Amino acid sequence: MSELTYSPYIAGLGYQFYPHANGMTLRTSGYSDKQNTYTTWLIDQVFLFRPSAERFAQIKTQLAKDFANQKSRQAYSNAYSTFSTLITKDSFTIEQLENALPHLSFEDLQQYIKEARASFDLVGYSTGNVTKEQTQALAHSLHQRFVGRLVPKKPIEIQTKPIPANQKMHYPFTSTSSDNVVLYTLIDTSPETSTSNKAITEKAYFAMLRKLVNSRFYQELRTQKQLGYIVGAQDLSIRNTPILGLLVQSPNQDMATIISTIEDFLKEEEKRLLALTKEEFDTTKIALLDEPQYDRQKSKRQRLRGMASDSQTHS
Repeated sequence: MSELTYSPYIAGLGYQFYPHANGMTLRTSGYSDKQNTYTTWLIDQVFLFRPSAERFAQIKTQLAKDFANQKSRQAYSNAYSTFSTLITKDSFTIEQLENALPHLSFEDLQQYIKEARASFDLVGYSTGNVTKEQTQALAHSLHQRFVGRLVPKKPIEIQTKPIPANQKMHYPFTSTSSDNVVLYTLIDTSPETSTSNKAITEKAYFAMLRKLVNSRFYQELRTQKQLGYIVGAQDLSIRNTPILGLLVQSPNQDMATIISTIEDFLKEEEKRLLALTKEEFDTTKIALLDEPQYDRQKSKRQRLRGMASDSQTHS
C-alpha cells in the first residue's frame, strides 16, 4: 500500500498498519476533516488486496533473511526480547519461526485471507480534533460495508506463563556475538498479583526498586569491578507480573563470574534496603514520578525488541 498512500502522505495524512494476536490494527493521523474518508479508503484497499505468488516468494525470502539477521543484533537488546518471549504464553522463538517458514505455501496464504475476510469483528476509537458525530458517521459507514460478516469475538488475552516460586531457572541461547550476556531477573510469583489492582501496586514497588538499585548496580559492577561495558537495572514488569532485570554484557568475563557477582550484589543490597529510611523512600518516589511517562514507555518498547540473544537469561 506504500505507493498508493504516498500522495495522501504528502497532503498530511499518515497511517500505521501492523498485525498482532487479535488480528491487525490500522491507525491514521493527520487533518481531521479528511480522516473518515482516508480511513474508509485504507480499509477498502485492505479488502481489495490480492496477493501474487511472485510477491509471496519475495516476502518469504526477505523474512528468512530477517530471521537470520536477528542473531547479529545487539546482544543486550536480544536478551530482553528473548526473555519476553520466554515468559509469554503462546509466543514463538526465532528458531520456531524459522522452522515454520519453509512449509508455508501461497495456497496457505490465500486460504487464510479468504477465511479472515469472511468473518471478523471491528473495534475502533477516535481521539484528537474529531467530533462524536464524525466518529459515529465513520462507524456507521464501516458497519454498512460489512453487513453479514461482522461477528463479535472475544479478544485473545496475552498472558504470562506461570512461574514456579522460589526456584532458579536458567535458559541458554546463542547469537553471533562473542560477548557474554546475563539478564538476571527477579520475578514476583505471588498469586496476589493475578488481580489487576494488586499487580499495579506491586509493579509500582518494583519500579521504585529499580530506581533504588540502578545507580549502585552500575557503580559497583561497571565502574568499580569493570565487569562489563553494558551494565544496568531495568523495570521489566509486563502485564500483571512485576519483574526487575539486572543486565551485564561483558567481552571477557565468563557466565559463572557474572552471575556470582550479581548475586553478591543482591545480598548486600538486601541489607541496604532493609535499612532504607522514610526520607530516602519519599525522595525515590518523587524522582520516579518526575520521570516522563513517554520516556519510560519508549525505553521499555526499545528493550523488548529483537528475537535471539548472545548467551544466557538467568532467573
